[in-house]
Amino acid sequence: LGLPMGAMWQDSFAKLEQREIRLHLERPRNALSDAVESIVVVARDYAAWDDTFKFMQDGNPAYLANNFVDSTFDQNRVNVALFYELQGKVRYQRGRDFTAKADAAVPAYFLTLPADSPIRRLTAKSIVGIASTQDGLYLVAACQVLKSVEAVATNGTLVFARRLDQLELARLSRSLRLDLQLLPPSGTAADLQPDRIEILNDKAISAIAVLRDLSGAPVARLRVTTERA
Repeated sequence: LGLPMGAMWQDSFAKLEQREIRLHLERPRNALSDAVESIVVVARDYAAWDDTFKFMQDGNPAYLANNFVDSTFDQNRVNVALFYELQGKVRYQRGRDFTAKADAAVPAYFLTLPADSPIRRLTAKSIVGIASTQDGLYLVAACQVLKSVEAVATNGTLVFARRLDQLELARLSRSLRLDLQLLPPSGTAADLQPDRIEILNDKAISAIAVLRDLSGAPVARLRVTTERA
């Protein structure tokens, strides 16, 4: 038996609507990937540099005075920078509010990383992802400190991080022209599921993606909402 034309049309429209909202969800997800990639590009430039390698050996304060100035943070939109020695001790730390152009505290999360943290046990040249701290979410790039050309073992780790807060989300919403919300994890089995579609009413539909931290744990939900046709 064939389905009535009305039912077939509604089913086809529903599939089209869900496909469209999923595409909308990909845009902010890709934008977040681009944002953290822009951070790691800068971090790599500093990490794979002879001067940085030497700083991790001798702690020369002139290196910091010349390279980790206000503009390093403000122009690259970096809120946190740290150097870790191989044993996990923090060699250098600085927090910066690049919007207010003022120094800020470094979240305790970065100062007390456990030994099993992906940042502490960094085996690749770099990793990127999200960190959930007591002060909110951060886009994080961690890079091994290496020499510019000569192949040597790493002698430390450099971390750059940018806060993923409501100001950053609003900036993202404006640039993408999308209604975005950052929500806490639901604490249910839904956090383990792939993207979810929610029909809010006859005028709005939303899609939700779960954001995970460097260890793969759910730390937030990204929701995009659009009007229904």
